[in-house]
Amino acid sequence: MRNVKSEYEEEKNVLVVDDERDIGFLMKMLLVSEGYAVTAVQNLSQAKAALQENQYFVVFLDLNLTNEFGLDLLPFINKLEYDPCIAVITAQKDKSLIDKVEESEVDYLIAKPFNKAEILNVVTEA
Repeated sequence: MRNVKSEYEEEKNVLVVDDERDIGFLMKMLLVSEGYAVTAVQNLSQAKAALQENQYFVVFLDLNLTNEFGLDLLPFINKLEYDPCIAVITAQKDKSLIDKVEESEVDYLIAKPFNKAEILNVVTEA
């Protein structure tokens, strides 16, 4: 049986998946200052490990990771015993790619560069 915290909504755990360390650090500092517990990882294997160890009420997911595609994490998330809010973050402007994101099971699509209000909007509405 996996080791999963059951009170994830009360703890307000947030997972940030972004291969850019600065973005992960920025988001972590922003969310921690607002009272959230944040785990920042840089690739899909680290994200899967984090999702197996803890429950997160929000997952911020970069679309283009180094040699990986963020949406490839969705089938793994869909098999979890809980249903986190998914916010995709991307600098992509390609319309077909944006359409693909919008057709997927994500709850939010945030364009880079993002601002503090956009990130806080996701965690307060989730």
